[in-house]
Amino acid sequence: MNATSLDIIKRALAAAEFGEEPDDALLEALQNGNLDYPIEDLEYDSLQTMEFCISIELSTGAQFTEAVFSSCKTLTDVATWLADQSRSSDNLTADA
Repeated sequence: MNATSLDIIKRALAAAEFGEEPDDALLEALQNGNLDYPIEDLEYDSLQTMEFCISIELSTGAQFTEAVFSSCKTLTDVATWLADQSRSSDNLTADA
């Protein structure tokens, strides 16, 4: 995972928390670069989920829908999705 993916995830988490710091366990995991944090442990309501998704969409230009979010079991899955989107974007640019 690259630093950009981690930064995008951190911004999305902050957006979902309405600018507040995430809980201590999540902060510690992020500081250690550990994204195996379970999505269900975020305990997001529908508004927080949408804020998370919109933040990723604004950062990447790719549609990170609620369905994509729901398919992710950990933040590692989100990072993998971001990497896949980046590769897809690079391939489209190379083909042009």
